[in-house]
Amino acid sequence: MTSYPSLNRTSHLLPFFAVLLFILSACSPAYIKKIPSSYPHENPTEKTSSGTYIGTPKTQSETPSKPIATAPSTSNPLDTHAWQQADNGKYYKIGDPYKIGGRWYRPKEYSSFSQTGIASWYGPNFHRKKTANGGTFDKNIPSAAHKTLPIPSVIKVTNLENGKSIIVKVNDRGPYSKARILDLSEKAAEILNFKDNGTTKVNISYLHEESQQLKNSMQPLSSQNTKKTLPTPSIEKSLPVKTLPPIKTLPPKKTIPVIGSRSPAKKITSPFPYNIQVGAFSQKSNATKLRDHLEKFYTHVFVVPSASLFKVHIGFPSLDDAVQHIVPVKNTHGFPSAFIIKP
Repeated sequence: MTSYPSLNRTSHLLPFFAVLLFILSACSPAYIKKIPSSYPHENPTEKTSSGTYIGTPKTQSETPSKPIATAPSTSNPLDTHAWQQADNGKYYKIGDPYKIGGRWYRPKEYSSFSQTGIASWYGPNFHRKKTANGGTFDKNIPSAAHKTLPIPSVIKVTNLENGKSIIVKVNDRGPYSKARILDLSEKAAEILNFKDNGTTKVNISYLHEESQQLKNSMQPLSSQNTKKTLPTPSIEKSLPVKTLPPIKTLPPKKTIPVIGSRSPAKKITSPFPYNIQVGAFSQKSNATKLRDHLEKFYTHVFVVPSASLFKVHIGFPSLDDAVQHIVPVKNTHGFPSAFIIKP
């Protein structure tokens, strides 16, 4: 076996080097520490471009959490008092069932009510005009119109397109077009951020407690319409009744035809006994345009010619029907000069 002389000559020095290494390690300064290779930077609080912290590890409570990526919030702080600015009207009204455009609507009181659908807004054409219960509409104040909710009442409206919400007072009737469930004032549309779009999808929630407080502060419609009856004066002695002679009827006058004159044209009228006259025009084309517009909401609309005007009538079978619809014609459709024609 081959021997290595150089190794044998130094082997007796190994114990000496081991003792020397032990002494040197014991004498090294205590404050010198090796930085772990897993932390490339000496600054324990240095922050990288990605938002993470590097250096000396921190405890869980000290280490900031990474931000969660979420869509920017578009919800608005809910004003719980703005609805009080809208006009209450002259009286608290529920109303009888009514029919518009061939469809029946039945107003009533609710303990709870929720509805989802399309809302629109109205403003300049109805500003300062009367509401369905005698109030005054203001386009610059948040308010709403609904087909069946009591007037006035309070609801919360949430725009489902952007999450914005508003509390408004219902103080008018409507809308009656294209399956919309709510009409909001111009100011309410601005708050809900859909004025430029014209319509949006919303959810309606009836606020029972606020509505009841509002109802208790109002006078009901029945008490407004109740007339005071005067006492009938008592007559101690009845006066004798005289019998009058019968009135003689005169024979009808003969009509003398005028040579060369035309016979009078047959008068065209609405086939219904009660009518709402919406407008009168000197040109038939304007009356026809209005008739075509109103036929979107009412079944029986007629152009009735007179001596020099073309009148637009909406026909109803009874006076109650005409009375029920005169308010929407004036306020919702924007014809404040409309009136009822009786037979």
